[in-house]
Amino acid sequence: MEAGDLLWLYAAGVGELYAVGTVDDVRLDEDGYWYADVLWSAEDTRRLMDAPIPRARFGQVVRAPVRANETTTALLDEWLDRGPEQSTDGNERPGQSQRPDRVRRDIALRRGQPAFRAKLLAAYERKCAVTGEAVEDVLEAAHIDPYSESGCNDLGNGLLLRADVHTLFDLHLLAVDPAGRLEVSPKLRGTSYAALAGVLLTVPRDPSAKPDSSRLAEHRRAFSSD
Repeated sequence: MEAGDLLWLYAAGVGELYAVGTVDDVRLDEDGYWYADVLWSAEDTRRLMDAPIPRARFGQVVRAPVRANETTTALLDEWLDRGPEQSTDGNERPGQSQRPDRVRRDIALRRGQPAFRAKLLAAYERKCAVTGEAVEDVLEAAHIDPYSESGCNDLGNGLLLRADVHTLFDLHLLAVDPAGRLEVSPKLRGTSYAALAGVLLTVPRDPSAKPDSSRLAEHRRAFSSD
């Protein structure tokens, strides 16, 4: 389990899925116990409570906790995509053709963990470290060393990036050289992103919030080898 995962609750006594939320953070306490903070989706959980998904439909052998298998994942994705515009019998409900709650949740996942993002927004004065973009709705919390591998939410492991720049950084199509300037993959030659080559990374004024140079160097090594 890691931040960003969807977490579904199974009622063993009745054999039904009846709640769903998003894992916000996973942590290990001083006694060696793992805890997960979950942001429950009120709308989706209400739908499940009104019409739970029976075990006969999702069919997975239940253990606690366990990742959904391919069959179950496909069923749950279909259920989420269907949304409240359809009833449990598959008939559309008039006047409900969009899922703003689902869209908001997907955007929140792309932006990154709320607490980590909030710290980065403050440290970077609510501007993208690469482009200077100040529209907060498109700014995301980027981990230099992936959270799934490092479990690290220190500011030194983060950058505040515009959504598209974040994607390119995660794909190792952008990197930061030792002088703090952007390097752009040859794969982006001929695109508007080529103009980012040589741009100086804007870093926080607070030295303790600046990105870790060793992490940037490690990320750049992966960039160079791709």
